[in-house]
Amino acid sequence: MKTMLKTLALLAVTLALPAAAAAGEDTITIVDNGFTATKACNDHATVSIAGNDLKLTLTGMCGVVEIAGNDNTIIIDGAESISVPGNQNVVTWKRGPGGKDPKIAVVGNGNKVAKAAPKKK
Repeated sequence: MKTMLKTLALLAVTLALPAAAAAGEDTITIVDNGFTATKACNDHATVSIAGNDLKLTLTGMCGVVEIAGNDNTIIIDGAESISVPGNQNVVTWKRGPGGKDPKIAVVGNGNKVAKAAPKKK
């Protein structure tokens, strides 16, 4: 019986992998703590950040960016919307879709979300 359950579990995981891989092409999920990275948003990818103490740069135009972790510093090149349910995050964005500002929802405590200052020429 134990072997049969393991086989069924393995089969379920194997069948789910293609769907997860396909979804992963449009989704960037970060569930980790304490690192620095740059991630490319390709074709309005959805970005979900659940880590803490991260320093992330998101390049390109992202779709929805959700920052549920705490104490992160996030630089976003472009996003359609930014949601910050986490706490004590510093989020800087450069542009929204079509030259407009992204939709922004800040739910957590102590977050700072601001448009990046234009570069001096």
